[in-house]
Amino acid sequence: MKRAPGRRSITDVRGVVVGHSEAGLTVLLPYPAAVARRKAWGAFRRVGRVGEVSGLHVLADFGALSSPIIFCPLTWFGSVYDGLMAAAFRRDYDLSIDAGWPPLVFGISAAGDPDPRQPMPAGAVDEALAAAGTQFLTGAVGAGRRWSSFDLPGGIGTASQATRQRSTVGVLAASNGGRREHLRGSSTTGAGPTLPLPAERPSGADSGAFALLVATDAALDPRSAGLLADHALLGLARTGALEAGAGAAALAFSTADPVDNAFADGKHQVRRGEPAPHALAELCAAAAEAVQGAVLDAVGLRP
Repeated sequence: MKRAPGRRSITDVRGVVVGHSEAGLTVLLPYPAAVARRKAWGAFRRVGRVGEVSGLHVLADFGALSSPIIFCPLTWFGSVYDGLMAAAFRRDYDLSIDAGWPPLVFGISAAGDPDPRQPMPAGAVDEALAAAGTQFLTGAVGAGRRWSSFDLPGGIGTASQATRQRSTVGVLAASNGGRREHLRGSSTTGAGPTLPLPAERPSGADSGAFALLVATDAALDPRSAGLLADHALLGLARTGALEAGAGAAALAFSTADPVDNAFADGKHQVRRGEPAPHALAELCAAAAEAVQGAVLDAVGLRP
């Protein structure tokens, strides 16, 4: 367990913060909590099964998101959803889609998850929201405290990459799957930096799941955000994470050109950036590279 460095973290994307609760939740805020109403352009992609994911219908229909995003044990999925709903009600009782609704929750199953009969501790969602900041722990912390990845202690990882266009792409990875013999990009295969391997953790029968949050300060429309999510999954495949049948999901969003107070005056002018082809290609390459770094970070192998 270690603290994410000042560089090469998803919080290098301005406005994005991450936090954990002691109970075992990890939260990402896509924009500052002080902003009352905002939608960010984004897109979601999935390969195979990743547990349960809520709040995708508005993202699919409008290409935008407003809610905090939480990783949690699958057994607490409903409780976390209810906790985010309560937070959204406090912001806007009408549950506007630019004021934290619908809740975006990733419920990921793992061996050692809390017993379904064990309720989530009261206040765990609010604790995670309050803990969000630019510095946060990675490894077997937050939602990842019980996870195993590549037969090693897995968990939460992060990384970022800058492009020649002076944009930043950051990734927060929930890493819970894969087999050690498939891991690429570390000293296990002779590729990448020579790093000591942690002690092995016994493999479980479950093939696991990976969830990726990809943020950038480059202006994107929903179609471009979808390409960023696609390349994030490509970067994940390069690590060998999917070779044992694990499922994976990627949610990509842009912090540029947000839609603020969209329903306050009824006359809001919506701008959606569409990067030039060469700039989009750089962003996609940076997303794939950052995902590889984040997955290695989750298991303590990032240089």
